[in-house]
Amino acid sequence: MRFSVLTLFPEIIRQNIDSSITGRAWENGLFDLETIQIRDFAVNRYGKVDDYCFGGGTGMLMMAEPIYQAWQTAVNGSDECRRRTIFLSPRGHVFNQAKVAELVEYDHLILLCGHYEGVDQRVIDEIVDEELSIGDYVLTGGELAACVVIDATLRLLPGVLPHEEAHIRESHTNGCWNILNTRVLPNGVDDRFRMCFCQVTKPTSKNGNVCSLCIKLCSCARICSSS
Repeated sequence: MRFSVLTLFPEIIRQNIDSSITGRAWENGLFDLETIQIRDFAVNRYGKVDDYCFGGGTGMLMMAEPIYQAWQTAVNGSDECRRRTIFLSPRGHVFNQAKVAELVEYDHLILLCGHYEGVDQRVIDEIVDEELSIGDYVLTGGELAACVVIDATLRLLPGVLPHEEAHIRESHTNGCWNILNTRVLPNGVDDRFRMCFCQVTKPTSKNGNVCSLCIKLCSCARICSSS
């Protein structure tokens, strides 16, 4: 699988992905990651990639042409594969585990990270397949959101996790119960199929008393394993 990230701050992407489980997977060649510096395609020798919004307004807007040229570099040689271009945006659909399962089926994901006030709508209309948001709050740029999408997607990629079934029985995946902390969502749906049960480490006793939570956890684990 290949990830291309269009960004003004490639170091943020690489520092986050090049560590822990994703870093080992990258080192082992389980996926390809390229960060494309949008400023390399600036409209002048001073590295200009933003301008004032037409018609006024506060903040600066990322210009269409540098982004389009960076995107052209990313798509070069990938015409025959399953490719999707995603703009990390607060107005996009909220990213969830169902979307992760969908994205892992693609061969090439291109992630566009906005900055400043946003991105010229014309380039969004021309190159973007969908917009994704990681939550209802404001970030300085789309880089951290891109890292979230990459990390979550890589967990479903064969060989990335130590055990192939590790992602099947974890939070937000069907079949993983949270009987100790069941809660009902606003729409009335029982939440216990979305979150993992509580967990503790050894020893199971403290001051000579067996932890009551451990007894409950053993019962929950037996139910999960038999489901």
